[in-house]
Parts: sequence; structure tokens; C-alpha cells
Amino acid sequence: SPRWVLMGSRGATTLRTGNERGFTPPHGAGFTLIEVVLIATLISILLVASLPRFHHTAQRLRVEQAAFGLAQLLRFSHELSVTEGTDVIWAWQGVERASRVWELADDQGLWRDRSPSRRAALAEGVSLAVGHGEPSLGCPEPLVASSACVHFFPDGTSEPTTLTVRLPVAAADEGGP
Repeated sequence: SPRWVLMGSRGATTLRTGNERGFTPPHGAGFTLIEVVLIATLISILLVASLPRFHHTAQRLRVEQAAFGLAQLLRFSHELSVTEGTDVIWAWQGVERASRVWELADDQGLWRDRSPSRRAALAEGVSLAVGHGEPSLGCPEPLVASSACVHFFPDGTSEPTTLTVRLPVAAADEGGP
């Protein structure tokens, strides 16, 4: 709290606030240039040390986002097959780095594209591996250009398949621990 000091000079009296030494601010009220430079250097060192972790976290989040998007399309394919009572195929198209959902439209083998309007391609640097149980049904005739297919049947079952979403090994190692 400020101190009120009664200052007098040859008969004139003035009431002012201040400290015991006068009206200058206390000596330690600010930072010296050395202190500011040391703190800036310390913050810079901490930021540089933490950048690899941020990079690794960003890569991990890209993989998680890709896996989540693919899981949503697989769920959609399963639900569509059960509700419509028809065969549905989830097809991975490696060239486009995207997947599509196809529904068997009639008994003559015509397939209709039922992919959601908002289809996002798999992010660059993220890879997808599709592994089938034996025997694999493969992609039907009009969808042969697809890299891999997963069949969903009206009874709620599907072809045994494992999808693995990951970063390439070299990119994953660059991010640090």
C-alpha cells in the first residue's frame, strides 16, 4: 500500500505518496535485459526439444482420423445391408485412396453406388492394408478395379476381413518416441 509522506521545504508543506527513498520506483520493479534474454533462450530450447513430439502426435492423429472414417463407412455398409436386405460391398480403391459402398441393385448383378456424398480420401502418408480370411470372395465383376472388397450380407454377417491403418515405417520412426 502507498505511504503518505509529508514533504516540507522552508515553510511549504506538500502531501505526496511514495516510498522511503523518494518518488522513484523500487529498484527491482522490472527485468534486466540479461534476465529477458535468458528466459527467451530457455523457452526456445524447450520448444525445440518438444517439436518432435508434436510432429509424432500430428501423425498419430492423422492415422486415428483415417481409421475412424473407414470404420464409419464399414458401419454404414453393414447397416445398409441389414436394413435393405441385400448384399453390400465396401470397396477400397487404392488409386483414388478412397473407399466406396456398393449395393446389389437387382438379381442380375447390377451394383448401385451408395457411397455417402462426403467421401474423404485417405490422408497422404497413411497406408491401408486389407487382409481377408480364407477363402476370400474377392471383388465382383464390375468392381474388379478396386484394390480390395469386403462383403456384407443381409443376415448381418460379413466376409472375415482385417483392415490395418498405419503410417509407413520410415515416417513413423522420424517422429521420435
